Amino acid sequence: MGTYEQNELLYCSINQLIVVYSIVLARIWHTVYQEILK
Repeated sequence: MGTYEQNELLYCSINQLIVVYSIVLARIWHTVYQEILK
């Protein structure tokens, strides 16, 4: 039972990391794209 809860927690934190990572990547890509288009 305890391991299931740990897995849930791990999954949630990994999910948050992926969301944050993709937002950061999107912003970086947007900046790079604007630099290329100049």
